Amino acid sequence: MESILTSIKNMLGIADEYTHFDADLITHINSVLSILTQSGVGPAEGFSIEDELSVWEDFVPENSKLELIKSYTYMKVKLLFDPTLISAVIESTKESILTSIKKMLGIADEYTHFDADLIMHINSVLAILTQIGVGPSEGFTISGESDKWEDFTTSNKLEHIKTYMYLKVKLMFDPPLSSAVMESYNRIISELEWRILISGEEENIE
Repeated sequence: MESILTSIKNMLGIADEYTHFDADLITHINSVLSILTQSGVGPAEGFSIEDELSVWEDFVPENSKLELIKSYTYMKVKLLFDPTLISAVIESTKESILTSIKKMLGIADEYTHFDADLIMHINSVLAILTQIGVGPSEGFTISGESDKWEDFTTSNKLEHIKTYMYLKVKLMFDPPLSSAVMESYNRIISELEWRILISGEEENIE
C-alpha cells in the first residue's frame, strides 16, 4: 500500500528522505482531501493525514478512480505548494514528451534501452489524440527526446493529456497482471479521453 505523503513527494520530485517540506505538504494535502470529501470522495466524516503512515487505501479503499484521484491531488498540491508553478505549468510544455513519460514510468532519463518501444507506443497514442482533435490536424510523431509537448499542443488541458498518454503507454508497455486493475485503468482512460474531447470542442485544441 502506497503512502499518500510519499507518493505526492515523489510526483513533485522530492526524495522520500527529504522531510524539510513535509509539514507544508501535509497541510496542502489535507486541504485537497477536504475538497475531495466535499465532492463525495472518501469517508463521509472526512479524512486527514499526519505523516507518511497514511496510505491511499485508508482514504479510498478499492476506488476504481484512484489514479485519477492521485493526479488531482498532485496537481492541486503542486499549485498550493508553490504558486509560482502556475507559470511552470506553461513551461512544462517545453518538456520532452519521451523524457516525461519515462519519468512517469519510473525509468531514468539516461536509460535508453526501452526508448524505441516507448517511442512506438507514444506515437500510437499521439495518433489517437489527433483523431479526437488534439494537436496538429496533419498528425504528429516523435523520433526522440528532442520532441517537446509544445511541439504537439499548447492546450491548457496538458496535464490531462500527459496523464492520458502515460496510462495508455503503461498499458502497452507494462500492462498490469490483474484484470481488475486493467479495468480500472481503462475506466480512467475513458474518462480522461472524454474530458480531453470536451475541452477540445470548447477551446479548439491545437
